Amino acid sequence: MIPGTNKIGAIGFCWGGRYAILEAHGQKQDETGSSIGGVDAAVACHPSLLAVPGDFDPVSVPLSLAVGSKDSYLDQKTVGQIQDLMAKKTELPHELR
Repeated sequence: MIPGTNKIGAIGFCWGGRYAILEAHGQKQDETGSSIGGVDAAVACHPSLLAVPGDFDPVSVPLSLAVGSKDSYLDQKTVGQIQDLMAKKTELPHELR
């Protein structure tokens, strides 16, 4: 948590990048009604093992993705699909670099 803001973020690299994206889905309710998971913003660098569109459709907080131009786990066609999905979320700050 960032002191004085009551905000929390997630950052992940490679395999952890996917889990940062999953935290960007926002908070969920458990069976007792308590809020679990979720962050206020997420960054994923060189994310791998992604499910497209499944990992991106539920994103509900600002998301930054850092991807490479030559990545054996995330090809340019998939990067284009992610760009298209995130472009539809016009109300949500996001970047893909």
